[in-house]
Amino acid sequence: GYQAGCTLQVYTGHVDRIGRWLGWSALTGAIGAILCGASQNDGWVPVNKNLWSISYVMVTSCFAFFLLAVLYFLIDTKHFWKGQPFFYAGMNSILLYCGHSVGYNLFPFHFMIGDMRTHAAKLPEALWGTTLWVIIAFVLYRKKVFVTV
Repeated sequence: GYQAGCTLQVYTGHVDRIGRWLGWSALTGAIGAILCGASQNDGWVPVNKNLWSISYVMVTSCFAFFLLAVLYFLIDTKHFWKGQPFFYAGMNSILLYCGHSVGYNLFPFHFMIGDMRTHAAKLPEALWGTTLWVIIAFVLYRKKVFVTV
């Protein structure tokens, strides 16, 4: 995040920004691939989300830089997309964060279907909760309600 923000502040040209983000994506991806041996459980430092291993950080940074470059190109350079629905959620991100922190375990944001021990069982709940928060963000945006710190 720091490197991406620094690139935004220092470089003003679209080509410079996208090139640097793609370069950082390639570099962090290569470091991550070397550390984990290009596999999930092998190599010097396996990819482990729970431990936030350095290979996990490098691999996720690779994809984050790449996604940032693609979205910057589509939104800011070519104007193909205006960023909705992420734009609405970003306008009230603190409110959505606090609302989720308080109501994450309450209906209608949370529901149980069986024992919900698999990712496939938890995915519909996560998508439903995210959709509800985006709808709330959209309604607040339309009513011009913005919560800031």
